[in-house]
Amino acid sequence: LELVGDAGYARLVEAEVLLRRGDGAGALSVLASVPSSSSASSRARLQTARLLSALPDRRSEALLILRELKSGDGLVAVEAAAAALESGLVPKDEAGAWAAQLESHPAANDRAFLLAQKTKVALDPGARLLVVPQIMARFVGSTPERKMPALRWLNEHGEFARTLELLPARQAVTSTDAFVLWLDALAGTGDWVTADEALSRDGL
Repeated sequence: LELVGDAGYARLVEAEVLLRRGDGAGALSVLASVPSSSSASSRARLQTARLLSALPDRRSEALLILRELKSGDGLVAVEAAAAALESGLVPKDEAGAWAAQLESHPAANDRAFLLAQKTKVALDPGARLLVVPQIMARFVGSTPERKMPALRWLNEHGEFARTLELLPARQAVTSTDAFVLWLDALAGTGDWVTADEALSRDGL
């Protein structure tokens, strides 16, 4: 990682530990010694912004850093946009543009894609009619392991029938996590008979 070897890395780790312990003042003191200019690595600045986003009086500063980082062309840009959206830093009237940029970024991965779809639906519930088919098309031919984030997304948004469509029974038994999501989807559709039969089979 780019962050490893950065001069401010140890201080960023120290600040994160202090923040997890509830010592916001201590974390701020340590962060003050971490360079936030272009002389710091982009990943170090990303970590600084993540830490600042957890401090109520520094969230605007975190957004400024993430806004600058998201204009890049690498993975850090994707992570910066995702961090801003996930932490609620982005103003509602800008969230749609951030989601669109995140989804279309050349380095966007499945996590970024699903976060962009989540943002779209949160802003406009009617967008689900377009978003869900896009998710299905992206993951339909994937391995069960790769499908997992999409399956969670679908279940969290009440798209249980789509989960069952994306995860056939033969794939549901390949892992405990997949099986649990499959059972949740069966329960969501009210198919208790199939759920009971699956639970009663030997080895499940």
